[in-house]
Amino acid sequence: MEEAIDNARHEIRLLFYIWNVDETGRRFAKKLIERSRSGVSIRVLLDGFGCRPFLRILAPSMRQAGIEIESFASHFWTPTWNFRNHRKLLLVDGSSAFTGGMNIGSEYELDWRDLMLEFHGAVVYNLDDVFREDWGYACGRTLDRIRGGLAEVSDRQTGVCTVVASGPDRSRNRVHDGFFLSISSARARVWLSSPYFIPSPPITASLCGAAQRGVDVRLLLPHRGQFDLLGLVAQSYLPDLIDEGVRVFEYLPRFLHAKSLIVDDRMAFVGSANTDSRSFRLNFELGCFIQSHEVNSSLSELYESNLSESVEIRAIDLASRPIWMTCMESAAQLLSPLL
Repeated sequence: MEEAIDNARHEIRLLFYIWNVDETGRRFAKKLIERSRSGVSIRVLLDGFGCRPFLRILAPSMRQAGIEIESFASHFWTPTWNFRNHRKLLLVDGSSAFTGGMNIGSEYELDWRDLMLEFHGAVVYNLDDVFREDWGYACGRTLDRIRGGLAEVSDRQTGVCTVVASGPDRSRNRVHDGFFLSISSARARVWLSSPYFIPSPPITASLCGAAQRGVDVRLLLPHRGQFDLLGLVAQSYLPDLIDEGVRVFEYLPRFLHAKSLIVDDRMAFVGSANTDSRSFRLNFELGCFIQSHEVNSSLSELYESNLSESVEIRAIDLASRPIWMTCMESAAQLLSPLL
């Protein structure tokens, strides 16, 4: 992403949920100030809740350098106060775009296991449409398409990509529906990775149904402490899934923040959405469903690499838990619609 910013000639657009005021966040801000002073048009759209320190500390100097910065804010006294713009998107000219799970901050760069994809070709304009819609909502001003020509795409990189923007402003959550349909149609494998796991009944049913018909269903989650609330909620769903044949793994080295879905050898999803109630009901999310054997293969290799550093959770492990742990998980699950 930094290399793409350094090479920008016309315009840069950024949309992020979190922009930390740390070494990485300050470095990104400095790069953008330098590019703005060299004549590149830059617009930044941030979630007002997730980026409060940035808006107070880093934004003033960036605005002085000519960078337009707007916040996607929901005020506490409005019915939408619990909505968050959880999307992550970087657009550089009309030639490249990045989206996935990473925000701007040192933990995403150095500490966590995360995932971001770089896109080229006409899909850049589809992703730009999402930015333009959010920008118009945030500040009431319309934008033209991002400037700059499309980069050439080799045959090896070509695939079919569908951009899906979901959120509480739409009658149906298309990311959720895409997950359900993809899992339900799987014939060989479903490999799902999510840092937060609070599945809806349809997602749970589709995972169990796939496992029952012989599909290789794997779920990769981060390893959490015993008293992590979100971890307790996730664990409360695992016994039923494992009983139906779903294999569950916990990634050990660091916090797993990657969000991906791999189906058979033809389809993959990468985006900002977790497999949880907040992403499927309250957040504005962005993701790409990609039909490409090459992308599917690359993501599968990464998934297998993560599995090599993970431990499998077995039914016997869950059965040996103390009763107080099971009670805590059950109690935590009652809070799942709010998390």
